[in-house]
Amino acid sequence: MAKNQTPYIFSTTTLSINQTFKNLNALFVAVTGRVLPDGKRNRDIAINNLKRYLEYDFTSNINPTIKLKRSVTITKIYDPPLEKIEMRGRHGKYIDNVRPLLLQKGSFSGKKYVLYNQLGLFSKYFEAIKNTDEVREAIKLCGYMEYDMWKEHKDAYSGENEYRSAIKNQLWRITKSALDSMKKSKIIEWSQYYVILPALTALIETNDEIEELSGSYKELEAQNKKYLEAIRERATAENSILQFSLASSLLIGGNLASDKEYYDKCKYLLQIHQGQEFTIRATQKQARAIENYEQYVMQCTYKELYKSKTLSKLQDIPNKGAFFSNRRLRIMYFKVEKQIHEEIFGGTKFWKEIEYRVFDDVKAAKFEYYNLSMSNQQATDKITEEVLRYMDNQIKTYEFEVLKKDVEDIKIGFGNVHSGIKKSLSYSTSAMALHEELKQLYGMGEDRPRTINCSIVQRPLEVVRIVEVSA
Repeated sequence: MAKNQTPYIFSTTTLSINQTFKNLNALFVAVTGRVLPDGKRNRDIAINNLKRYLEYDFTSNINPTIKLKRSVTITKIYDPPLEKIEMRGRHGKYIDNVRPLLLQKGSFSGKKYVLYNQLGLFSKYFEAIKNTDEVREAIKLCGYMEYDMWKEHKDAYSGENEYRSAIKNQLWRITKSALDSMKKSKIIEWSQYYVILPALTALIETNDEIEELSGSYKELEAQNKKYLEAIRERATAENSILQFSLASSLLIGGNLASDKEYYDKCKYLLQIHQGQEFTIRATQKQARAIENYEQYVMQCTYKELYKSKTLSKLQDIPNKGAFFSNRRLRIMYFKVEKQIHEEIFGGTKFWKEIEYRVFDDVKAAKFEYYNLSMSNQQATDKITEEVLRYMDNQIKTYEFEVLKKDVEDIKIGFGNVHSGIKKSLSYSTSAMALHEELKQLYGMGEDRPRTINCSIVQRPLEVVRIVEVSA
């Protein structure tokens, strides 16, 4: 910033979610009272600061019927704004530690939380819970590295789930910023993609049956006919945005009713994997299908929650950012999605993953922070500690809606607690207990001794932690 240039003052007090502007510059003026600066570097800095206060998207991405390509819509407002994290440049409390870890690893392809596990983030917490009988059983099914420590659990209080979600979001912000920085420096390439888990293995009970899969094509074809009819029925409902031509492409990786070639490919892969499950990367069409399906489920969720007779039009539904920031909608979404998924896709599953690889080893080797000045464990612990310091502020400002089941979890000095009110995480006993436990593990807790009692409630592939803290 030039010496004679006054700093921008950001304010979102007059703005609201779903508010639309003719272009990004108009939005910036509404927030700061000034136009975006000239020059790519200054413009990028200004936009990055804007993103601390709100999220936005092109209106045409939210509502395909809108033809104004430059129009933008606010999808989320941060009040207070996000912490200013110096991790997009060459220096910063996060990037100085996470970037060398990513470079040393060299490459990765898989789920985000698996990458966090492989990097060793929050490893002390994992060590503290892995030897319980219930967690041990869950790990037997998914493996050490496939265990998601931050997954929300339906039996846990909303405060604890929101705390877990906040940590997971922060870990992704840190990782993505480091990946973006290294991509900009032309050290790595990285991307996100969808994978599909075909339902083909559902027909297999023993390895002896693998060779007999050729006779299963007609059976799969009959199953898909039922699913195709269900998709068509939902796609033709009033206001439905579900596209039949897209959704049908997700059945066993393709329109199986007319695509035996793809079936043969799946069968070949199944033979290679000796009857075990395998994933296939989604095509561009299938990726569009998944995104279209997710928007349709949002429609159905809105209809279910508000007991509407018909599906709401897309422009009447909160955008994705605002939608999933509403815990009530988020909980209902997963419930509705499970029912619809079984109806139109059966056992076929899909999800998003990330991948990166170092393609310039010479540049990476010469990179200033490629060689750590501390051990990997020290680096991961330092990242974890910074995340917990970030959460020290979040528990005071991050609000969530109290549900009926949460009333007994909320502690206030006076007055009554009832569902529907909003409280910060600091009022949630379960969230605060987990936060203090994590700080204790990393030597950041209070000086006075505390006794932490953890009991684990088992569910398939997931663990619910019920924490009681006593002085």
